[in-house]
Amino acid sequence: MKRILIIILSTLCAFLCSCSSNEATYDVSENVKKAGVKTIGIVDKYLDYEIDGENAQKQLKKIYNRCPEKTNDDFHVKFTIDQFIDCINEIDNPEEDSYSSVLKDEDNSTIKTRKLLIERNDLATTYLDLKPVEISYSSKPKKINIKDLCEDTLSYENKIITTTIYVNNVFKNALTYYFDKKGFDSASVSFNSCGFNCHKVENNYITITGCVAYSSDEDENFYVDIVALDNNSVSDTVDKSLFTDLDEE
Repeated sequence: MKRILIIILSTLCAFLCSCSSNEATYDVSENVKKAGVKTIGIVDKYLDYEIDGENAQKQLKKIYNRCPEKTNDDFHVKFTIDQFIDCINEIDNPEEDSYSSVLKDEDNSTIKTRKLLIERNDLATTYLDLKPVEISYSSKPKKINIKDLCEDTLSYENKIITTTIYVNNVFKNALTYYFDKKGFDSASVSFNSCGFNCHKVENNYITITGCVAYSSDEDENFYVDIVALDNNSVSDTVDKSLFTDLDEE
């Protein structure tokens, strides 16, 4: 799964003072953007039970086959359309897999539907300037210190958690904590607001609730991406008990 690219800005303060004028843009071709918008419409109809999975997959495959690739961002849009097809197939054809054991407090279909919604919001808000949809969850988020999260990330994949990060880099929807981690060229924990209205930072710290959607420790790069699920994904107060300065570890 792709990871949202993060560009380092000069200072966090500059972002907070002028985020509207420094908003990032993506190089998506006009026809690819049209394909992306149609794709979101199909996914939404599937999620609203207006069309079944077989019909949704057929329509998405037609768009995928016609979708051109002129830029790198075009590739990401087209790649995500293919991801949607796989997600819907997994929802409609449940099998015992890793999702069954990762989250014991929610059933397999719930996890896969949330995965589709997260992918949907990522494409819609990052590349197409469309609004996100709220993602409901029934289990109570687990509070976890960022150090524990980074030491045992695989145990928290696809889980809804609450933690605190120190924001030292920002790019579009992503608020990121970069730190030094032994054995890696780069290490980070990012919070992706996915277009929700939840950019609040208190003295550079932010307490967040979201889904641990993407993570990797390959190619000498370590990252964890936490995705917002609604407008309340950022706490009004910072819980410092959930933060450890990983540069000092």
